[in-house]
Formats: sequence, C-alpha cells, structure tokens
Amino acid sequence: MEKGSIFTLFGLFASLILFHPGLLFAAEKDYPNRPVEIIVGFAPGGATDLASRAVASTINEYLGQPAVVVNKAGGGGLIAGEYITRQAKPDGHTVWHAGITIAAPELYEKFRPAPFTSKDVDLVCSFAAMIACFTVRADAPWNSISDLVEDVRKNPGLKFSGPGVTTGFQILGQALGIVTKTRFISVPLKGDGESVSMLLGKHVDMSVMSLASAKPQIEAKKFKVLGVCAPFRLPDLPDVPTLEEQGFNVGIGYFSIGAYVPKGTPKPIIQKLSEAHKKTCENKNFISQMDKLGLPVVYEDTEKYNRSFARDLEGFRKMFVELGYLPKP
Repeated sequence: MEKGSIFTLFGLFASLILFHPGLLFAAEKDYPNRPVEIIVGFAPGGATDLASRAVASTINEYLGQPAVVVNKAGGGGLIAGEYITRQAKPDGHTVWHAGITIAAPELYEKFRPAPFTSKDVDLVCSFAAMIACFTVRADAPWNSISDLVEDVRKNPGLKFSGPGVTTGFQILGQALGIVTKTRFISVPLKGDGESVSMLLGKHVDMSVMSLASAKPQIEAKKFKVLGVCAPFRLPDLPDVPTLEEQGFNVGIGYFSIGAYVPKGTPKPIIQKLSEAHKKTCENKNFISQMDKLGLPVVYEDTEKYNRSFARDLEGFRKMFVELGYLPKP
C-alpha cells in the first residue's frame, strides 16, 4: 500500500474514533470541565445583570464549576448576541441570559439589521420574569399614567429612557406614545443602571425599567411608579395599577428572561444546563435574592420554553405590525 493511502486510512480511522457517538457522549458527560461564562448584554446594575448574578451565585452548586457573569454591553443587546452566535463555541461553557426581545432581533428589522436571529441560538430554559415599570422621580407632578398622558398632550416632548434602541422596555415607551397619540422622545441607554442615573439626574422625565432596578430608589423615596406592564399587580407595589387597569393596552404582559446557547450545542449539555437552572430556581436562597430584586422566578424547561418562546414571538410580531414597526404580511 502506498504511503499516502496509509495516511488516508489513518485519517479516516482517527475521524471515526473522534466522532464516535460513545466518545462524544463521554465528553458531554464530563461537562462542564471549566468555569461557565454567563453573558449579559447590558451594563452592570440592570435587571438581567442582577438576575444573572443571582443565578451565578447558586448554579455552581449544581454544575460543579464556577459560573461567572461577563457583561458585553452595547447595541441594545446585539453585541452579546453576536458574540454568542459568531464567536462562542457550542460546548455549553458560554451561556447567554436575555429576554425574548433581545434574543429575537428580527423583530426590529425596520430599525436596523442584526447579525443574527433567534434561529441562531438554542433555547435552554426560562428562569425569571421581568416586569416593566413606568417610573418617574418622586417629585414629578404625575401620579398615574393618565396624569402623564394628559400633561404630555398639552406639553409634547417628554423624554424617557430605556435600555437600548430596540429593547422591549424602550419599545414599551414608544408603544405608550403611539396608543395615546402623544409624543415621547426616546433616550436609549446601555442598561437599567444608566436609566436610574439619568432619571435621578433629571436628564430624562420618565424611565421604563424593571422593578429590580427601580426598587432601591422607590424604597429611598426618590422614585415612584405610575403603572406596571403586567397581567397582575405586583406584590411589592399593590397600590400601583397595571397599564391595562388604567385603560392603556400596549399589547405586552411581561418579559421572560431565558438562557440560550450557541446553535448546535449538544442536547445532553442543554438538558444539564436546564436542570441546573431548575434546581437553582428551587433554591430558597436564590428565591429570596430574586424576591429582594423584585423579579418573579418563572422556570420553564427546554421543551416548554421553546413553545412559549414561539408563541410570544408571534404575539410580539403581530403587535409590532399593528404599531408599524414591522411591515404587514
């Protein structure tokens, strides 16, 4: 046999060994074999960041390796999404925490092109719900959404902040302006943490942010919430009515925060990550942390989250068409 043929056969034999299902399973069984990075697409201090840090402080117990939060802020979450879909390896050691409106940038094709879509990631699970609070300073003249809308109709130009150009919270502010036929000026920022600073500094009049980010300032009597975008009143804010109770239906209930991995991540690894998140969501210390943050713990396994993600994505798409953010089909 010629020398080249021997090397060819050796290469084929090596390939068969490398890609043998049993050997692959062994590699997956050893997962994780190093620290797991949790990627967050916003600056520290926002709801997703705080929730992810709560997860990281607990999930290591169930993964057997440290979990480390890495902030890749910018682009309304696109920088983190591009990193996950274009650079991260599909081996389960890089996990992305994000809401549906961040993980599905195809919703915002009218505003800007995105380097990826929701089809470029695999869903792991959901682990929390993020409730949007329409927040103003405590000394603001408004005590309800109706007060604010009535004032803005007379004096257009209210400035509001949201985390990013096309994130869910920023879109909610835009949606309120559209359904009330008022003019709001959007001031997109890097995250909830910056929104808090801008509102405190009187650089904006209102901010659409999570309860997690607003809560410390509410307790310090520096902020008040005019309305929450949720299908129910929040236990932490029992006297604050929902937007729908006040007669304003912007078409969104709440945002799930989910875990995603690069497309092609082996299913056994996804299952292990999902189970680790599930155990984390059942951990009393984690639940206590999330309660303090004002973030309800809502776990859905991979199968259920895929169904609810598809359902919510279609719901958002229909709403965006109605608002003029997407072309009519």
